[in-house]
Amino acid sequence: MPHYVDRWLKIVTQSNDSIKVLKLELDDTDHRFGFGPFSVNKYYYLPPDVLKAKLITKLELSGIIRVDKLFENHRIRFSMLQILSLRKVYLGHEQALDDLISGCPMIEDLTFEDCFGLEN
Repeated sequence: MPHYVDRWLKIVTQSNDSIKVLKLELDDTDHRFGFGPFSVNKYYYLPPDVLKAKLITKLELSGIIRVDKLFENHRIRFSMLQILSLRKVYLGHEQALDDLISGCPMIEDLTFEDCFGLEN
C-alpha cells in the first residue's frame, strides 16, 4: 500500500506547481493492514515529495501517518500555508514540530487532534 500512496503524492506534487490543498487521510480504524496505536513502525511515512508543493495553502493529514522523519531532516518552507490540520498522526518529537511551524509564516489555523509521539 505505501508505494501506491508515494507514487500518487509524487505525481500530484511534481505535475502541478499550483497545488493549493493537500488532504491525505489513511483510515486507522480498520486495522486490515496491521496498523494500530501501538504499532507506530507500521505507520505510513510521509515522503519528501510533499515538501515540493511550495504553493500549498492547506495541508490536512489524518490517520496512520508519521511526519517525524519528514520534518526532522528537511528544511521545511511552506511560505503560503495558512491551514495545517493534523489528526491522529504520529508527530515524533518537539524539534520536528518546531521546524514545521517555523517554516510556515502565513499560518492562521493550526489544529492538532489526537496526535501522539510528543513528550510535552
